Amino acid sequence: VVVMFFTTAYLDDRIGGPWTKLTWLWARWERWLAQLWTGEPIEDLYLFVFFSSLLVFLLAYGTMWFVLRARWIWAALVFPGIVLFINLGYSLRVPNSYVVAYLFFALILLVRFSILERETIWRKMRMDYPDLLVVRGMWAASYLAVLVLIFGWAFPASAQSRQAHDLWLSVDAPWRAVESRFDTLFSGLRGTGGRGVGGFAAFDDNFNLGGPLRLSDTPVVLVIGETYSPYLAAHRYSVYTGTGWRSEFSRPQEDEEPRELPPQVELRPDTSVPVDPRQHEVRREATFTLVLENPRGSLVFSPEVFLSSSIGVNLVLPWQVVTDVQVNLQDGAPDHIPAEVRQIAILLAELDLSPPPPPPPPSTPTPTPGGGGTDEGEDGAVEATPTPDPEPLPPLPEPADVTLEIQDLASRGIDVRYVVNLETYRVDFMTYSGEFPVFDDVEAVYARDGLAAGQRYDVTALETQSFAADLRESPATYPELVTDRYLQLPETVTQRTIDLAHAITDGHESPYDKSKALERWLRENIVYTEEIAFPPDDRDVVDFVLFDTRQGYCEYYASAFVVMARAAGLPARMVTGFFPAERDAELGGFLYRDRNAHAWPEVYFEGYGWAPFEPTASRSEIVRDPSGSGSSDPQLDDIIGSGPGFEFFPLDEELAALERDIGQGRGTGAAAGSDGNSLTRQDIALRVGTASLLSIILVVMYLWLRGLRGMTQAAQMYTRLSRGGSWSGIRQTPSMTPAEYADLLGKSVPGSRLSAKFLADIYVRETYGNRPPVQADMLRARQAWLQLRGLLFKHFVQRLRPWKGSAPLDDNPDNWQ
Repeated sequence: VVVMFFTTAYLDDRIGGPWTKLTWLWARWERWLAQLWTGEPIEDLYLFVFFSSLLVFLLAYGTMWFVLRARWIWAALVFPGIVLFINLGYSLRVPNSYVVAYLFFALILLVRFSILERETIWRKMRMDYPDLLVVRGMWAASYLAVLVLIFGWAFPASAQSRQAHDLWLSVDAPWRAVESRFDTLFSGLRGTGGRGVGGFAAFDDNFNLGGPLRLSDTPVVLVIGETYSPYLAAHRYSVYTGTGWRSEFSRPQEDEEPRELPPQVELRPDTSVPVDPRQHEVRREATFTLVLENPRGSLVFSPEVFLSSSIGVNLVLPWQVVTDVQVNLQDGAPDHIPAEVRQIAILLAELDLSPPPPPPPPSTPTPTPGGGGTDEGEDGAVEATPTPDPEPLPPLPEPADVTLEIQDLASRGIDVRYVVNLETYRVDFMTYSGEFPVFDDVEAVYARDGLAAGQRYDVTALETQSFAADLRESPATYPELVTDRYLQLPETVTQRTIDLAHAITDGHESPYDKSKALERWLRENIVYTEEIAFPPDDRDVVDFVLFDTRQGYCEYYASAFVVMARAAGLPARMVTGFFPAERDAELGGFLYRDRNAHAWPEVYFEGYGWAPFEPTASRSEIVRDPSGSGSSDPQLDDIIGSGPGFEFFPLDEELAALERDIGQGRGTGAAAGSDGNSLTRQDIALRVGTASLLSIILVVMYLWLRGLRGMTQAAQMYTRLSRGGSWSGIRQTPSMTPAEYADLLGKSVPGSRLSAKFLADIYVRETYGNRPPVQADMLRARQAWLQLRGLLFKHFVQRLRPWKGSAPLDDNPDNWQ
């Protein structure tokens, strides 16, 4: 009941007071049961929160009950652990420290419980054991827990084998079935996983489309340093699966063979990515300072083309294998070659291996009159003997810096060769082979040392300055690496989707005009809504949206755009991140919240790189015409507004209709007439009742516990016995001995005779016989009191019903127990 009343605090006050909200919740409960019975997908976040709160209470109570009453330790450990790991999989904000704390204390409790069981056996067998044994056992348990955690943390999770993979799939299959059933019961949830509880907002390396959008108002990141709010990219995807998107370098799926993922590129702090130098000509460099409120793992957010960061990062990007690529060095080192061979190209372009000039020829001998050795002409002139042309001199040896650079490249698997022109003694061409990272196609950026809330770092990016006229001049020719990755379409894409893409783009010449035609068609023909059902399992999502529902939110718009663009021959990819946020005057920057999560497409233009588009109807269109806003910066055309706000619980159709009725003056009752800040009579009565109940509980606790401090355990047990009996109407006269009062209790409360007698006996032995009870007796005494407490409470409740009459005393001792 308390959980239900507290749940009403999260409901919109326009529904009414607490009792009206409870009635409204009960109606949803009945509808939920009806949908559950018919097998329909259920999208009720309100009932999920109620169930979650109730589950937390039951787990807290049940865990203690399993330990203290049922002595079933594994149930106390497993059930809370399951809930913790479910939350870890579904929520973005469950830190790993919770898992560490849970495992540590679970191991401690397990060892302590084992020691307690041993102690119980030893006491029953009257065996002596040192008092420090328990303390030493707990210290050993602490060491064991720490070692287990260290081993689990350090164990190489990346180690994989085919047998282990198959074994995991067999173990994971039943859980997948349970997860699928849970998704049906609460399909409105979204987390970091896959279908139904995943989504683009998790920014994982893959996600499936489906289900309603549930985004909160939680702050994620504050961006300062520029006068405008940019699109922040988190992850890019190249592979469309028919049900969603995944990175080409994502972990293998269940039906895929294990594969080796390409290495990530490490980038030191403030080191720039060696992107194509032509990008600097068509884009401008901008630096942003990001302050994290709620990190999304180790993801580093960046506008458009990531250039550098003030923290060390790893880049997820494709690698290109090339063989015998020839580079012309006659006019210097070109800019378009990979960054790894750019330095050797510069060295070779500047290299001059001309040998030193040959020594001068010997001087001509002086002719001797009348002598020989020379030829004289008719005029008496001396003629020299002709000599053959000299052989070309060999070039100088290769300089040490060139040799070291070639050897360094060879150690990284890059082979570089060149030939010296013996006429000019310079290098005209060089040839290279190897595998190179494609820095112009970064999919994701991860902080090498992780990220934490409150952390601050700088990001430098290249943002486009190209206008529509510039992109319209881009030719429809693309590098092979771009077409191989970004024209991919699975077999699930239907022919009518391809036909629709051609129908929309036919008649447009340039790739830019075709892209704008697709963007315009989607904005005009797809209705934006966040309450969308799951598509059928046997349908392509884009086909389902284009021809069946004609509605969706950003990831549906972006998916349809990318698929149709690829069908029309335009290289396109999916991007997830955040749309521009509103400026927060107090914080001095743009505060991106969870509700700013967004998905949008990018199209490749030769000579300009990737350019974003905005097909989502609820967002402002990206205007690249300089006359569109009068702004010199095209990014400023899309920074006004940040979309609708969201409550803690988003309004569903019922509340939306209620809001319209109130706005039109048709609201009635508490929902229409009450002020949100005023208290109704039900509110006052509820608060007064709660305060009275708490006061009564405090008074009863004081009366029950008074005087127990300082007593021995046996005395405390007997005092509880007499106090509980007195409250149940069985009073002890001053002349009664403890044994006589125990007999009176046994006659008045059926089933209490043996327990009351035992508590009285240990009290008498300790008080009058100076024989303190042993530990085994006290264990039995605790069990006796637990049994007696329930019987006394039952007798107390029966006394509150005088019309039932009081039970007569039973003088037959055989019926007392």
